[in-house]
Amino acid sequence: MRKAQRKQGKGPPFRNPTRPPEPQENKDSCDMKRLTPEEWDAQSIFLPGTFSWGTTVVEEGDARYECRHLKHVLPSGDIGTIQIEPVPIQIKERIKHGNPPKAHTWACDGNEEKPTLQPSVWLKGRWHGYFRAGRMESC
Repeated sequence: MRKAQRKQGKGPPFRNPTRPPEPQENKDSCDMKRLTPEEWDAQSIFLPGTFSWGTTVVEEGDARYECRHLKHVLPSGDIGTIQIEPVPIQIKERIKHGNPPKAHTWACDGNEEKPTLQPSVWLKGRWHGYFRAGRMESC
């Protein structure tokens, strides 16, 4: 009887009992707190909203590029790194000619204490929101 109901779209949706439920996306927001690179490296517990600026060195053949990045802890507790624009002119030329770098980039307003970034930050199924004036705001 249940199989017939499912075929007609009347029964409850099928769910594999051995598969864990999908995680719910975190909808929390929080203030951001800047740490020095030394403080970031010394952390054993990463609190949501903490972040630190750094420089990523990209080497390709003989070329060497330095790009700013922002290490951060999202309100969901996930840790990530965001590449910040402007990217070096050499990488912009690669993008223009259809050979982009592997990392996406975000624009920053230049405020390193309370940054605003564009576009939004999205960690699929975990958290989606904006970094605005030193606050991580959920969508």
